[in-house]
Amino acid sequence: MAKLIRQFPIFLIFNLLVLYSFAQVMPTERSIQATSYWFNFNFEYFSKNGSMLFAESNLKYSTSPLVENLSVAPLYLMQHTLGYEFRFSNQWNLGVSGRYVMEKRFDTFFSKIYLNHSGKIGEVEFFKQFGVEQVSYLSKTLENQGRFSGLAGLAHNFVLGNGNILRPSLTYELMTWFDWRNPSVPQNKRRIDQTRLKAEVAYFLNPKWSVGLFFIHETDYFFALAQFDKDGKQIKPDRKLNILTPTIGLRVHFLLKAKDIGEEIRLRFLPY
Repeated sequence: MAKLIRQFPIFLIFNLLVLYSFAQVMPTERSIQATSYWFNFNFEYFSKNGSMLFAESNLKYSTSPLVENLSVAPLYLMQHTLGYEFRFSNQWNLGVSGRYVMEKRFDTFFSKIYLNHSGKIGEVEFFKQFGVEQVSYLSKTLENQGRFSGLAGLAHNFVLGNGNILRPSLTYELMTWFDWRNPSVPQNKRRIDQTRLKAEVAYFLNPKWSVGLFFIHETDYFFALAQFDKDGKQIKPDRKLNILTPTIGLRVHFLLKAKDIGEEIRLRFLPY
């Protein structure tokens, strides 16, 4: 636990330095959106070597004006993800996935390739992921773009008296958008575009089923132009705008081939 205290905060401190070291000297406005609600269903099929085929369906409800940078409120949003993760060592996995987001005004497809590394700090699992995405706006109303992401997470398993497992976890993710065609154009953007802090408590009912309750603190980072009233008087100056969206979610997870794989594979993060 002492190693955990020393090592994991380094990741958070580093990212805070990234957020602020490049910031311009201008005021910051924080806007807190209405709480979003998610329901996730995850399905996984494992091969004997630990590689897996996975799928996820997600229903999201929000009354906020910003959902996936696309939407206006109120909103019901559906997401469907299908992917494959190749396990080439006890600690390293390489994955590919496609995510289709269906929304009233915009349909979007996310193509992702990512690399996972899992290790331990004492009895606590330490997980890292680095990913690259292509974001395609099928409605053609926005220009396609790329996105880089980095994620770190901690988890620990508690065996209860009935033999079932309670698994709390904490993950922190950073994302930044990227224009593939014009990589040198800043597009008036922040150095980091989005961060996501997620806490979950999962309960494993048996080797195949688990349920989880999770909470997400998501922040989108923008530059906002000055605002003026009808007489030309400035109401707000040029500023940094941080939009915070809290989320409460419920996840149901179903696993096949549970008898053929080890517990260290079955009890895993689900950062699709």
